Amino acid sequence: MKIGIDAHSVGMGAGGNETHYENLLRWIPKLDTKNEYVLYFSHLDAKRMEQYTADGRVTAEQLPWKSSYLRVPLALPKAIRRDALDVFHAQYVLPPFTQCKTLLTVCDLAYEHYPETFRAIEAVRCKLMIPRSARRADHIVTLSEFSKRDISERYGIPPEKITVTYCGPDENFFPVDRSH
Repeated sequence: MKIGIDAHSVGMGAGGNETHYENLLRWIPKLDTKNEYVLYFSHLDAKRMEQYTADGRVTAEQLPWKSSYLRVPLALPKAIRRDALDVFHAQYVLPPFTQCKTLLTVCDLAYEHYPETFRAIEAVRCKLMIPRSARRADHIVTLSEFSKRDISERYGIPPEKITVTYCGPDENFFPVDRSH
């Protein structure tokens, strides 16, 4: 199976979403030895992309536009068709005209609960695009039971269409031996 992953948040310095995807990309080749992956970046240089493609089953591509206003509707649909993906994994917003199966990550609905913490145009965009994407997606992953209920209730998504994938600690975070 050929799986594409929208990895646009990696390299943005954007906090939680970036950390989540960095770890996802780092662990997938170690945990899944059967499938091929195509990673679509927007903010990484070729040197940094190489760290995710050491495994021969993983390739990476720098998309031409960093702005989601062009990347999502133009660059991603073209790449998905060209690469003949079986599954496409998106962050929050699915590209239009996606013919393959889709997996959507929606970490939370902060833009619904705290719109004042977003630029006005971004809050409006999220409120328009994310519910549509959630309804179109074949499956959704989120990071907590609270977010699962929130997505299900707010957008009318059946709970069985949503899977919670809890965040684990980075391997750099181990208990400190204080006995010395």
